[in-house]
Amino acid sequence: MYKIKGKTTPEFVANELLLDELNRIRKEKIPFAQKNEEAQKLAKKLSSISSVKSVEIKRRFPSFYRFEFLNPYSVKVHSYKGFLPPYFSVSKSFDINLGWANFVDSENETIELGAQFKSIRPPKLIMHYNIYDLKNADFSLHENCFSTLRVSVSNETQYVKKQPIRIYSFDVFFHPKHMNMTQLASLSVVSECHETSAPLTFLFDPSPYLKVSYKLENKALKNIVSFSSEFACLVYNKKKQRAKPMVKFITTLKKKLGLGFSAFCTGGMLISRSAVPFAEKFQIGGIELTRGIESRDLCMRANNFPSGSDMFASGTLDYCPALVPNVNPHFFVNGAFSANLQSNNMFDVVPRLSSVLSVGTGIKFQYKGATFEANVQFPYKKSDHLHFLRFQLGVTPI
Repeated sequence: MYKIKGKTTPEFVANELLLDELNRIRKEKIPFAQKNEEAQKLAKKLSSISSVKSVEIKRRFPSFYRFEFLNPYSVKVHSYKGFLPPYFSVSKSFDINLGWANFVDSENETIELGAQFKSIRPPKLIMHYNIYDLKNADFSLHENCFSTLRVSVSNETQYVKKQPIRIYSFDVFFHPKHMNMTQLASLSVVSECHETSAPLTFLFDPSPYLKVSYKLENKALKNIVSFSSEFACLVYNKKKQRAKPMVKFITTLKKKLGLGFSAFCTGGMLISRSAVPFAEKFQIGGIELTRGIESRDLCMRANNFPSGSDMFASGTLDYCPALVPNVNPHFFVNGAFSANLQSNNMFDVVPRLSSVLSVGTGIKFQYKGATFEANVQFPYKKSDHLHFLRFQLGVTPI
């Protein structure tokens, strides 16, 4: 009834589960056009696999809806084998991703070597080894049709006010089938700059130190609410070998309220018996969290260098009338606070609370999974962090 064709089709796609799902779509008592839409959704489920360039599921005669047994589906999968084309992404910076990938096993395994070039830091070098459990896939699910296991090794340097933080990581990521929850086990070596020109925030921290962590992330209620929890133990040598457990929680809520209104709320807390290094603290600032304040700047400072936060909360009410597709004005009220409860820096005054409340307007532009904003905001109440009218550009992932 159905056939798999094309020399570029990897063998793992030609399995009974895929054919069973196409057969189920064919037998459904729904219009012909809707059956074709369901088949295209199936193609998108396969395209989430690394190293898959494109997936085609189509009928031999697209307009011939009578006598379906004479009009089977055909499936063609084109895979990357060699250098991957560059693609752009957005986190806290503009990212360009380059790499090489290949199937190392005809069943379900791929290997990727890549580099992520960021606009505000040196490139991140990373290697992924991916295993997709397609033998036990359930393509009738709307998403997460198969389990994914990824083993990664990476080398990254982050800069905070031109001060480097180097991170070497070995990660194991697991995303179970039919679940929104992901799991990440990580072993990292973190090194903060301890040169004579380094800020006091770094000089009082242990460096380098070993971090062993286990992280759970869950997106529920159709991606409206997300939860993140991280359990970690820091091991370092400062006077004597020490191990320091810590727990981090983050909750985020995004909801469209109708009539152009939307709400965004997020908050997090770090729990530890004593102060943790700067690299483990929350770095609060930038568009979406604190409009009008630069990244990492909503916190106390020592010699004009941020100290980080152990707790934070942020909320935004946004009105964005849909006037032109992808480009619209918006008006917002944004409030946030952060608290530094413990610090290794003897010159920090703890506990210390920082807060801001601002109103403003600007323009939003959406393009390829990112929202670009150009805003003007002023403080409802003046503070050390925002005390006058300010213009700000920013970008956030959708």
